[in-house]
Amino acid sequence: MARDPTPWIHSAFKLSEARQGLLARLFADLDPSEPPLVLLPSAEEIDESVPRQVYRESCRRVGARFSPLGFRYYKTNPRITRSRGHWKDTVALATSPYNRGGELVALQVSAASLRSKHIKKWRESEELCRRKHQLDWVAGGLASNFTPEVYWDITNPASRDAALDSAADAINNWCLPYLQIYKTPDLVAEVAVALGTLQPLFLWPLETVEYLLCFTTIDVARSFLEVFYEQAHPVFLLSLCEAVEARRGAERLPRATDDFTQLAIYLLGLDLPLPQQPTEDELPQAKIIKFPGEGHG
Repeated sequence: MARDPTPWIHSAFKLSEARQGLLARLFADLDPSEPPLVLLPSAEEIDESVPRQVYRESCRRVGARFSPLGFRYYKTNPRITRSRGHWKDTVALATSPYNRGGELVALQVSAASLRSKHIKKWRESEELCRRKHQLDWVAGGLASNFTPEVYWDITNPASRDAALDSAADAINNWCLPYLQIYKTPDLVAEVAVALGTLQPLFLWPLETVEYLLCFTTIDVARSFLEVFYEQAHPVFLLSLCEAVEARRGAERLPRATDDFTQLAIYLLGLDLPLPQQPTEDELPQAKIIKFPGEGHG
């Protein structure tokens, strides 16, 4: 199915036309020859008065649409997953705690994630990587970050097929293209260096540096950091400078309890460019910053 990323890029990123065009190039690797997805009829009779049965069967039907694309549906914590090479795509489904038989049954595309055996091996073998969890994580998050519609009312059997079609289209047209972006490292690197950030694509600075170190070269990571420092928020730079100073000259590597510490370890250990301390005039009065993803491992 053809995908037009322009509305997504325009609404989510709010970037200039030139930068929208640069990000749109990330969709070039998408395969336009994927087989059509067909919504299969329900395989079994369900009790419409039991929300769990309606929800579970609806999840199964959405999942079955993606079998031709190599996805497998799991009914426990409903989700679809696909492994190709070292990449693993996952899209998770969810429902509402307020379901009531005959009144409300909800279906939600809740999250999408991309994992990689390759980056897991890189993190395990890299002495400077001190994180202990989510070693295979590449990118992802709440589907609402990159999908315009994530919630459907599937209560009424007469309108359920249309709702399930819409949910499957959201996965196919928005979630999967987002995950596909990160399977083109050379182009991702080009965009990261040009923009000095991948945060519009929901990849934070630490994850961006790790991605570039794993899938490209240390020189690309250096180039990214040089551009990143030019446009980074001064409070972020202050926090990173403090983390670098705290680690400078330390004899032992700590467990990275936050993203600033882990990023500082990479900067010092790999002789990467260091941030410059912002001046007092550059700093706003509030000098507290929460790093996106802080404390996740």
